[in-house]
Amino acid sequence: GDDIMMFVRPGLVDLEAISRVLGDVGSFLAGYGGDAYDGDGVRQWLNDCALPSFGKPWEEIAQIPIIKQSDTNRRGKSTTTTCEEEYGSLINRFLAKFRNARNKEQQNRIHDPVGKFRRMFVGTGIVIGNSAEALKTGINRYIREEWPIELEAHFDDFRLGLYGDDDELLGMLEGMELMFPDRFETRRFYPLGPRPWLEALTVSAAEPTLSQVPIMYGGEVGVGGWTVLAGVLPLKALNKAKRLVSIVSRGEGKALVYGDVVISALEASQEQRDDLVSLEEDSYVGISFQHADGIWCTSWDSIPIFHPLDLFNDGYNSPLETISDVLLSAGYERASESLGIEGCSLIRPL
Repeated sequence: GDDIMMFVRPGLVDLEAISRVLGDVGSFLAGYGGDAYDGDGVRQWLNDCALPSFGKPWEEIAQIPIIKQSDTNRRGKSTTTTCEEEYGSLINRFLAKFRNARNKEQQNRIHDPVGKFRRMFVGTGIVIGNSAEALKTGINRYIREEWPIELEAHFDDFRLGLYGDDDELLGMLEGMELMFPDRFETRRFYPLGPRPWLEALTVSAAEPTLSQVPIMYGGEVGVGGWTVLAGVLPLKALNKAKRLVSIVSRGEGKALVYGDVVISALEASQEQRDDLVSLEEDSYVGISFQHADGIWCTSWDSIPIFHPLDLFNDGYNSPLETISDVLLSAGYERASESLGIEGCSLIRPL
């Protein structure tokens, strides 16, 4: 059908370019960059702003005053700036030098493998095999304006990809085969290994029609990170997390609606669609909610993406539904055993 053409049409957003910008900022946060990184300046900023900012949102942190003694002031008077101004000055000076450095490609955080420094995983939907080859051929024909374009991509080649350390991904798979042998998540689990953050960020954020579907280093084709809730069962199977909290957007969420569009274009059956993108107890969302210790219930789907402070504050202050005594007693006033919000309620196992 016409829907499958969304996999080959160019999108409006260059996610790889955005990922590279994030990599530059991540390099600053990681202390990369050699002479470009002002370690003394960062330490002074932390001394001035860390303690006064505790428990505050960014708009309040930004206005915290910093009193500086000016060496150039004729009368030796102090000057006042803010945490936001000093932070902006630090990162802008870093970026100006870092982006001009010859060896920036070797020291950029974006080229580090996922999970290099701490346990971390990134999930995304992917297409492999003959379907991936068909989509790559379709993309190339579209670019060269070679018509018509015949596409055959099928749900049988859809997988739940996960980036991370090879040994831990293997442990996840072995655990899932023991704990959830008949689940869709086990049969379609696809370890992507510790590939660079550049690919992981680009692929997991991809949305056909919004961006060009990315062709991955291993030849797979990415179809978006809307599958993120499928990460609960692998983490449960790995058995190294004390507690699992799933972050979702209230209601059915745009991610599930978008996921339905994607797998429908791949000719998934109605049963397969219900298994993946519904809130029923036996769907992958429902099973994930059964094995989570808590649901962090954001309103992200109702907030414009160009309002980052609103997104941050909503996520920071969202309600938490949890059955964990530890989480309930942690002092977070918005934690509750029952929120009664659609799409944010734990499903208790029978």
